[in-house]
Amino acid sequence: MMKKTTRSVLFLLVIAFALNACSSSRQALYLDIPQTNVEFKPELLDLLADATSPAHYIQTIDGQADIWIKTPKMKKSMFCNIKVKRGEAIQIRGSVMFGITVLDALIRADSIFIYNVFGGEVLVGENNPHNFNRFLMGLPFDFTQLTDAFLGLPSFSIDPTQIERITSEKSKIGYYLKGTRQRAIMVDSTKTTVESIQIYDGNGRKRAMANYREFELVPVGERDVILPNVIEFVSLSNPVSNTSNRSKELIIVYSDRELNRPDFKFDFEIPKGARVVKLENKGLGFSNP
Repeated sequence: MMKKTTRSVLFLLVIAFALNACSSSRQALYLDIPQTNVEFKPELLDLLADATSPAHYIQTIDGQADIWIKTPKMKKSMFCNIKVKRGEAIQIRGSVMFGITVLDALIRADSIFIYNVFGGEVLVGENNPHNFNRFLMGLPFDFTQLTDAFLGLPSFSIDPTQIERITSEKSKIGYYLKGTRQRAIMVDSTKTTVESIQIYDGNGRKRAMANYREFELVPVGERDVILPNVIEFVSLSNPVSNTSNRSKELIIVYSDRELNRPDFKFDFEIPKGARVVKLENKGLGFSNP
């Protein structure tokens, strides 16, 4: 089992090895965006802008979180120190009992570094679509979307001409955007928060979602910003029911975080004596089901 784990490209398999006795039962929510069309109104466009505007105040995060990973083949979790700088990099340092570090990963806009502590090797590769897709188990999100998710707020700005239709049900407002791979955004009008971003294929079938839940006020300088404690990535391999186990999930649950620290910096280093291996030369630890 040790040999199989240390040969894996994905740090997720290192987690599975290190936490073999720490299976997780936490499950992401399958949220549905409203379907009832409503009239385009200026206040609804303002709501979307207001829900995403706090992202401009958040540039870095330094925090602790539990990360849950679920695939059709495993359910695992681990405790992580997470550092993120918008548009630059994400560092994830995972540990198990007694604070023993089992992995250290740095994902930059142009490169990926994964230090497998048990295997004594560092996987290094370009952050291209192929490598990034393997790193995220095939979840259809890009680097910018991933950094936004770890920060807790999407940073996109949307021109009203990009919106195909607006829907509503109770306090939930849905914004469906134009495009071959359609995106939809759900906003809670009472909290002015983005609760879900969902991706559909060309046939209108839901393929993936990023959910934001359990919000709290977090200080950022002289202001407070509403951020989610729970961030969920869900990918559906095929159009399946909500009870199907053919989904992949990545769930981040923050226990503590500090935003925009003046002394923020990444501290990833390639250890002396570690074997450096090209990510492109490694076989996949697992494939899509």
